[in-house]
This record gives sequence, C-alpha cells and structure tokens, in this order.
Amino acid sequence: MDLLKTPCPFDLYHCSWLILTVEEQGSPARVVAGPSGRRPDFRNSVLSSGTVIAGGKVASSILGWNVRVEEGAVVTRSILGNRVAVGRIASVRN
Repeated sequence: MDLLKTPCPFDLYHCSWLILTVEEQGSPARVVAGPSGRRPDFRNSVLSSGTVIAGGKVASSILGWNVRVEEGAVVTRSILGNRVAVGRIASVRN
C-alpha cells in the first residue's frame, strides 16, 4: 500500500530501475461506463493488465490482473488478487 502514498516512496517509472517479473500477457486495463451508463470512479489505485472497472468505484486499492469491478460495486483500501470479480453493488473494504 506504500505505492499509493503521496509522494510515493518508490519511483517505479525511473529508467534505471529494472522490474524483473513474469506477467501474463493480456489486454490493457480499462475504466469504462457500466451497462446503464453509470460512470466509474477510479482514484489513487494501481491496476494490472486485463482489469476492467465497469461503472464501479475503486479508491486507494491495488488490483491484480483480470479483476472485474461491476457497476455499483465499491472497492476501498484493498488489495485484490488475480481473477477476482466484484459483483454489482458489492462492497470490499479494508
């Protein structure tokens, strides 16, 4: 969760830092309106590839790859692993 602090104690975008990882190659992360047109609310969070926020709210959280946050769902101060689905109007809080 230190990655979410302002200012961040680590500069993950510094060109001299090598990040050696094996990440599944997938679609880029997306933040889109839900089926009813509800706009998503995405703040101070980190998304991995394949993650989709479809009209939900994500704040101060880190989401693994292929996570889906449905319309009306709320994720706050949480770390979600890979392939997690947060259904409509569900709430995940830490």
